[in-house]
Amino acid sequence: MKKKLHHSNLLDIITCSVIALDHDLCVTYINQSAEVLLSQSLHRIQGTDIRKILKSDSLYEQLTSALQQNESHAIRATSLTLADNQEIMLDCIVTPQQEPSSPDRQSWLLLELNRIERQLQIVREKHIMQQQQAITELVRGLAHEVKNPLGGLRGAAQLLETELESNELKEYTQIIISEADRLKLLVDDLLGPGRMPKYESINIHEILEHVCHLAQAGAGTEIRVERDYDPSI
Repeated sequence: MKKKLHHSNLLDIITCSVIALDHDLCVTYINQSAEVLLSQSLHRIQGTDIRKILKSDSLYEQLTSALQQNESHAIRATSLTLADNQEIMLDCIVTPQQEPSSPDRQSWLLLELNRIERQLQIVREKHIMQQQQAITELVRGLAHEVKNPLGGLRGAAQLLETELESNELKEYTQIIISEADRLKLLVDDLLGPGRMPKYESINIHEILEHVCHLAQAGAGTEIRVERDYDPSI
């Protein structure tokens, strides 16, 4: 085992966490990256059962299987719990090795661990961006479908207004034209780049009167609006 880990200085410069386990699944070596991952030194955990360091039934099953079958195993995106109960997400590769100098040629295991939280975060962010892009395209498509008939609606209201003699009825066509213009501005905001809202002072009575006209136009004679405005406004 010592001969196999003679080049431990090379293992210490790689970012992958490497753990060597004997036939009883006890730690015989960890590189510096593994010390950082486990927050423990080689001197402290050497000879310790790996199950006390990495808590995972599925990992233990894979380690046992690798020893018995003398075959490598890869475990993707598995969740492990460290000794301090911290949960981490890893890709694991288990590779069985044999010690030539051992009389019974007992196998030992080389365990490679790679944290993948960052990769998973990148994948999630990419998925969110794709969803946002799809929603944006959908909104733009709907906005175009809304915008196209607005011009016809406004034009029809203008033509109708020229045929009307009653000023009261013309108020309704003005409402249609005004609402069509308002919807067009909303659609333009959806289609165009995002802009900061522009705040300005308005006459609140104009807004209230507009709402009253809309309510009366929709309800006809079924409602009667009584205005009682505060003179100080």
